[in-house]
Amino acid sequence: MAIIFSYIFEPITVWLGIYKLENWKYTFSLPIYVIKAVFIRWLVDEVLRKKKYS
Repeated sequence: MAIIFSYIFEPITVWLGIYKLENWKYTFSLPIYVIKAVFIRWLVDEVLRKKKYS
């Protein structure tokens, strides 16, 4: 999903004028999307774990 967001959706938003890149490359976004996904997964797992033991 991170690859799709970085190399497909981001260029589409730039092309549509929704997003403007300044000194940024799509490749820079890839690790950010991966880190966000890992964090969200961890957060959801924690919430579900705490709910299970409540």
